[in-house]
Amino acid sequence: MKLNFRIIKFIFIYTTMISSIFLYVDLKESPIVTNRISLIEEPVNKLEEKEDNSDVINKYIDKYNNKEVVGVISILNTSYEKAIMQHSDNDYYLDHLENKKKNFMGSIYLDFRNNISEDKKLLIYGHNSSNVKMPFDILENYYNKDYYDEHRYIKILTKDSTRIYKIFSVYIETNDFDYMQTDYDDDAVWVKHINKLKNNSMHEDDTILNEDDNILILQTCSTHKKYKNNKYKFLLVVAKEVK
Repeated sequence: MKLNFRIIKFIFIYTTMISSIFLYVDLKESPIVTNRISLIEEPVNKLEEKEDNSDVINKYIDKYNNKEVVGVISILNTSYEKAIMQHSDNDYYLDHLENKKKNFMGSIYLDFRNNISEDKKLLIYGHNSSNVKMPFDILENYYNKDYYDEHRYIKILTKDSTRIYKIFSVYIETNDFDYMQTDYDDDAVWVKHINKLKNNSMHEDDTILNEDDNILILQTCSTHKKYKNNKYKFLLVVAKEVK
């Protein structure tokens, strides 16, 4: 399936922008573990009944004076929490902060094609760097198997839903961008797709996937030395929704 021009443009701008940043400060320590959780996991066959998290989302809307805040992402067992932005394209938040000020650091943002509360597959993007503290540099901790095992759960909070995801795959993609497709009308194609995401992982995982699963993909540029000569090197952290 061919990707549309806006997606190709996004991939090109994303990579070019990161490679051109002047790296001038040391990378700060990743967020520390602040609490422990215990989740009872159940398959998610349909999205839950509507909730009311408006107060949380409105707090960020007021903080940044920006109504394009559509959610909040947090990685459980860490202090990591960021507003999720969404514009009418995938270019704007590459170089704009949550308060709309132009800045190379950009923001964490949802693919313009997604509905954050309802879609079966969500794509969320953010920048990363080896020397500058960037919005998604925490994701590179997932190269480490111990970190992967201890930080498996991601929470996506929206005005009307709380979606909990468990990570089942971490890998670096250099040339196959089919993972950016968002619409799947055929169950067999969907199952093949999500199992492909699982099989690409650098970590062994016994997660069972089926046609009813909802999927989250977090994407950032990888600074892994193994891929330093690749034109494209996107780190993907992939999770499925659980209760």
